[in-house]
Amino acid sequence: MSVFKNGLFLSLAKFSEKIISFLIVVIASRYYGAEGIGEFFYYFSLVSLFIPLMDLGFEKLMMHEWYDTSKSEKEKLLGRLFLTKCIVGGPALILVLFTDYLVRWGDANPKAVLASFLAIYMMEFAELVRRPAFADGSIYLDVIAPLLARVITLILLFKYVDDIHHGYQIAYLYAAANIIAFLISLLGLNRYRSINIKGTRIAHIRDFLIKGFPFSLTSLFVMISLFIDSVILGHYSFEEVGEYSAAYRVILVVAALSGGTSQALFPMVVEKFSNKQENKAMKLLSSVFRVHIIFFGTLSIGGFILGNEIMTGLYGNAFRSAGLPFQILALLIVLFSMTNLLGQTLEAMKLQKKVMKVTCIAAIFNLVTNLILIPFWGMIGAALTTIITEILILVLQLKIIKSLPYTFTLTQQLKRAYIFITLAGLCFLPLPLLNGFLSQYLLNNLLSLIISIGFGGLIVSSLLIKFKHYWLEGLIQGNSNAYIDGK
Repeated sequence: MSVFKNGLFLSLAKFSEKIISFLIVVIASRYYGAEGIGEFFYYFSLVSLFIPLMDLGFEKLMMHEWYDTSKSEKEKLLGRLFLTKCIVGGPALILVLFTDYLVRWGDANPKAVLASFLAIYMMEFAELVRRPAFADGSIYLDVIAPLLARVITLILLFKYVDDIHHGYQIAYLYAAANIIAFLISLLGLNRYRSINIKGTRIAHIRDFLIKGFPFSLTSLFVMISLFIDSVILGHYSFEEVGEYSAAYRVILVVAALSGGTSQALFPMVVEKFSNKQENKAMKLLSSVFRVHIIFFGTLSIGGFILGNEIMTGLYGNAFRSAGLPFQILALLIVLFSMTNLLGQTLEAMKLQKKVMKVTCIAAIFNLVTNLILIPFWGMIGAALTTIITEILILVLQLKIIKSLPYTFTLTQQLKRAYIFITLAGLCFLPLPLLNGFLSQYLLNNLLSLIISIGFGGLIVSSLLIKFKHYWLEGLIQGNSNAYIDGK
């Protein structure tokens, strides 16, 4: 199967998995309320902080040594990696239990920690187990196993919805589903049935830990930025964790749409730089950057205007107070699209060390600012911290781009984007009134929201199609290289 088809199948599977995961969150939120889903999110966020310790870049370490070794050496490598994976799980679990005690004191819940840890640990282990098949060119397990796990979770939620009395018990469903996915993933080892740990020495394990440390450190910075706010909020209120996380999940699903464009641009930038066509690569980046701001900036404006309606439409009236955090977090949609794009570009330029430095600075800033703002402003402080952190990342990335000896026409790109976003925003202003009218007439918040968003989509499509040559210049010609060459 071609690289394109592999990528397409994986992308569709991952997107489907995200949709089902989001559906699970919506259903659980409606049944168990903000406090119930908040308890679940707190423990999942707490365990996720320690994923770097469970993972240590084992998949990357395996891939680095995979193609230059014999089948027997691969089996020894897998045995050592799996053993090391089991060993690091113990300290990770102890740290999670200890951290839960620090955050929750007398309300610490070891059962919740164990269930959440098992769910995430098995998910991580299953991914490692599937790497040999993936390295050998088979993607089917990567498509089937994670998607099947979420489908099973959804089925279990419907089956046991009335038997769950605490939010953390949702983790039991995830743990059961991820164990099944792990067992299915073992099929990827059919070609390597002689895996063993004989001959494994402490030196081998130490070597994995030393080589994996840089990957783990980078991952730690990312995890802090993603999950530390929910953990700190959990010290004060599970209800606020639930409302904040419910809003954040909507943003993450929408923001994931920008990942495809950024990943598609990566090989194009690499090719241009390898061919000494740096300025052409930067012109292409400028055009894609403008389109990202236009499209995802419009989604951010729409999210801000319809924030309250989106939260109540998806989660019910009990989540109305999550409207303001959602409106603040809506800016993340366009910020994520820009930082993701610039981050991919910098890595394509082999500037990974600078990217890691930016991630480190952002993580430390995020941690300190959350510790300062959350005690006073709760989930509003968490939302503001997330936005400010992403703006900091964007500024630092642009500073790196500007320091390079290439032309990046940022001002020209922003002018067109601002015009489009302003026009779209003005057209979106009546949407809350439309949604309110439809809610009274249809007596269904979700259906009213869908119709309102659809109407907004028609507005954006009309603006985009009518003046597409102006908004999308450089990207809609039959050959994008014509634009890059200045024709």
